[in-house]
Amino acid sequence: NALSKANSKLDQAVKQQDQIAEAMALKEIALIHLTRTFNYDSAIKFLVQALAIEDLLQRKDKLVFTYLAIAQVFEKVGNYPKGTEYLKLALLLNESQHNRAVDALILNELGKINASKGQVEEAFENYQLVLVYRDEIKRPKVDAEALFNLAHLYTMQGKYNEALQNHKLALAIRRSINDKKNEAQSLNDIGELYGLMKNAEKAMANHLVALEIRQKLKDKKGIAESYNNIGMEYYHQKNFNRAIANLDLALEAGKESGDQH
Repeated sequence: NALSKANSKLDQAVKQQDQIAEAMALKEIALIHLTRTFNYDSAIKFLVQALAIEDLLQRKDKLVFTYLAIAQVFEKVGNYPKGTEYLKLALLLNESQHNRAVDALILNELGKINASKGQVEEAFENYQLVLVYRDEIKRPKVDAEALFNLAHLYTMQGKYNEALQNHKLALAIRRSINDKKNEAQSLNDIGELYGLMKNAEKAMANHLVALEIRQKLKDKKGIAESYNNIGMEYYHQKNFNRAIANLDLALEAGKESGDQH
């Protein structure tokens, strides 16, 4: 339904020769493919088309977000050099816009790519800079993302107490702004962290709460992740019947979500 509506907007914009509306519709279609159908080839195709129009019209404020979205696609497919390239283009272009909130968004993404490349110190710098900007931008969601990402960096380093502290700070912010989807993600990742800390009881408790939220949201991809993690917890407890039951539910939800990962 979302794709059908977005395609209708695109057709209308083309008929009216409204290039601004055409670029917006192209990006809307691309973002649906990026976040919902997980068809990354289609996402990049529509983003490149939007980029060409915005470049022609010199829409610098819009180009920044298009670069950011393209970088996210490259990050999803593991092409980190290309992702970094587009994020740096976005940062450079945003200098003239003087928009610190957008800088923070870009830095969060750059930090994730640096972490994926194993460049931990660079990633730390990216996230810490976002937190330096927090008073200026006043965007709790962006703060929470930086803290969440910092928690993962500490986990990579085996600093589990520091990781847990940052996860809990991110979780508190997400709860305060009623960001249910990311609240569930925080709980899921705290559950995984407790698993690494060999605290099976707290790991299971967090996964179960995350699952409950995701079921209310009808987030099939998240539901699959939660059932998978619960299944693995039962597996580690050698409760194989419950492990299989939950892993079957994970598989079913995964198929329904359309995500092949």
